[in-house]
Amino acid sequence: MFVRLMGARRGIHETFCFAITLLNRMEYNSYILYASKI
Repeated sequence: MFVRLMGARRGIHETFCFAITLLNRMEYNSYILYASKI
């Protein structure tokens, strides 16, 4: 628990980057699905 608190800042940064990557990937996949429907 203490180690988790010590690495919270880096963990938040990694989580933020992961969320951005995941959102970009979802947007990219939805764009491919939208383009394939046309």
